[in-house]
This record gives sequence, structure tokens and C-alpha cells, in this order.
Amino acid sequence: MFFVIANGTMTTGRLSAGSMTATDPSNHSQLDMSSTDKDGNGDPFYTLMDGTPDSIAVWVKFKQETPVADHPYASISAAITDGTYYQDPQEEGKTYNNVVATAKNAKIESKGFVWQRVTAPFVYTDNNVNGKAILITISTNADPGQGSTDYLYVDDISLIYNIEKPALSVDGKAVELSSSNLTVKTADPANATITPTTGNRGSFAAMNTISSNDNQKVVRILYCADDLNTVKAYTLTLEKDNATGINAIAADSNTTPELYNLAGQRISNTQPGQIVIVKKGDKAVKVLK
Repeated sequence: MFFVIANGTMTTGRLSAGSMTATDPSNHSQLDMSSTDKDGNGDPFYTLMDGTPDSIAVWVKFKQETPVADHPYASISAAITDGTYYQDPQEEGKTYNNVVATAKNAKIESKGFVWQRVTAPFVYTDNNVNGKAILITISTNADPGQGSTDYLYVDDISLIYNIEKPALSVDGKAVELSSSNLTVKTADPANATITPTTGNRGSFAAMNTISSNDNQKVVRILYCADDLNTVKAYTLTLEKDNATGINAIAADSNTTPELYNLAGQRISNTQPGQIVIVKKGDKAVKVLK
């Protein structure tokens, strides 16, 4: 006879108990879209997922019947994959190149056994794969086999999509998103390069032209969360900049012109038909009077 402490675990995938040693990764939750197995309700052991959320949130109510000072936490973890085989915890020594992103919160406290909302941000990998499924695993203890008689209630698991750092530039120059109606002067409104961007994978920018001519172009720009529940809208008006590039024009001098005859002698009066030289400032011209 022997006694083994095992964590209580809930998952969107399938549980595998492959070892009597609690810390052995053979005890895990798993996802594999190629499997044709179904659960008692006739559903597959995976959850389809193709979005790029920023975080996962869940409401939990947690208590250890016998507190374990060194291992006081429950945990939630999630992984977005391309749908091929994946397990949590990962098999030792194996590289999983099919992972799009992972999220984990391994410090869910009891806090008096009251409902609390906990979150975990997704960290995206550099793997060049498309998300197709998500594996979520929630455990009564963050450390395998270290719990007691634990209670963990779970409700309202949700994926969070934000719009982070929306930005806009026109012809390479940044435009401050200070209001929903923006006006920018540019040399060529009809052909100006408009670049809206966002700072996270869980959002995107889109735009469409409302009107356009040589002097003005009006564009509608939308910054959208991937789930389309959050949208920031702006109207951008590009106006033709008619500046000539001349910064200043010197004022005309009021200096009295000086008159000279062709011999170079200064004269005060002129005669009809006489050719004289008129000097004004630094300029001199010949004039027929």
C-alpha cells in the first residue's frame, strides 16, 4: 500500500497520468488535433484558437484545507499552438517549435477563499507557425504533488485583446493622435504615404479613403483589437501645403535714385530724348528719357 499526493487539474485538452511520481512530465495535459478521440460529451480533446490575445483572465476561488507554507499557490497556464502535439508541462529535453505563445500565472493566492480575478500575459515566440488551438490547464497547486486537500473553483475564462501604442505617420513624419479629427498639411495629399501601426499582436490598423483630389484627401483610420470588441476611430484630412519655400523678402529701398549722363557725370535734370544712367542702391540701368 502507498499514498501519492496528486494535484487537482482542469484542462481544455486531455489529461495523461503516466507516472506515480508527481513531478514526472508523464503526468500532463495534452493537445493534439490529429487525435480522433472524443470525451464523454462527444467533443474532441482540444479547443480551436486562431487569435493573438494579449493575456488570459479567469475568476477563481482557492483554498488549501491544510496550508502548505512552501507551496501556497494554485496556477493557470495556457499555450497557443499550431494544433500538433503539445503537452504541459513540456517533455524534458524536447523542443516544441509548434508554439505560438504561452501564458502562466503560478502565484494564485487563497486570499481568504474569496472570488478573485487573475490574469497572465501571453509571451509570443519567434516560431513561424499559425495558431490553431489553445491548451489551458488550471491546477490546485503550482508545484506537482505539493498540495493538501485543496479547493479551486473556476469561472469565466476569457481572452483579453488590447490596442497598445496606436501610432500614425504621414510621409514618414509622426502625427499626434490628439483628437478623433486630425488635419495635416502635405505637399501632395493624393499620393501621401499614410502609415498607421499598433504596438501589439492582439490588434491591427485599417484605413479607407473617403475622398481625394489634388488639394485634399480624407481618410478614415481604425485601430481594432483582434476580437473587434475595442475600436479607436480617427478621421485624417490631408491638405495641400501651398508654401513656396521663400522664407523672407527684402523690403524695397526708399533711397533717392542718382542720375548720370553717358560721360559718367552726375546730373540733376534730364532732357527729353536723353539717355541717362539711373543708379538706385547697388543697381544701375540705362533709361531713355
